[in-house]
Amino acid sequence: MSGGAGHAGTPGQFADAILAAAHVTTALQAVTARETPAGQLLVVGIGAVQGGEAANAAPEEVTLLGNVRWLDAAIAQTARRRIEEVCAGVAEALNCRAEIEWTGHAPPLVNDARLAAIARESIAGIPGMDDLVQIPPSTASDDFAEFSVRVPGLYIGIGCGGRRHAPHHHPRFEPDERAVLLTAHVLSRALLALLNPHDQQPVSPLRPADC
Repeated sequence: MSGGAGHAGTPGQFADAILAAAHVTTALQAVTARETPAGQLLVVGIGAVQGGEAANAAPEEVTLLGNVRWLDAAIAQTARRRIEEVCAGVAEALNCRAEIEWTGHAPPLVNDARLAAIARESIAGIPGMDDLVQIPPSTASDDFAEFSVRVPGLYIGIGCGGRRHAPHHHPRFEPDERAVLLTAHVLSRALLALLNPHDQQPVSPLRPADC
């Protein structure tokens, strides 16, 4: 967001980029809340606001860092167009100028149904592994999706904490390292089953409780 630098005590003599950035941050939420069809997932979030160094002066520029997440390509195209229109329109209304730079992204990650069924059956055969869950669609992302776009893929998540543990990207996130051994066991079982789905591998005596 570009405006005009100036002293806080001289309103009317410059365009306030911080004010424009604040209005843009709020207005972008209308793209998800009021313009996205019910049942469709879309996330438009601002994660960082960078601009200004003094309490009594307005900076010439303010940078917003954000992310857009979706599951449907058509929703993504519409969201991208509307984000550009909202940013430009709000900025112009406040005598500022918006410039948007799009960076690379990971596509939605979709598991191959056949691979998932084979892996699920093999993992379920591990003693004590009775808490397998199939998570609903999520707007979390991973660049592993680039592989699944090109070849059938399977993404497995293995818990490393509990309900009282902080989630990923939280400043107090601390994984339980005992999950490393369990992860190796689960992935090796799944891989063997995927390589030879007709071969019933003997179940290892290792149990999740041993980890």
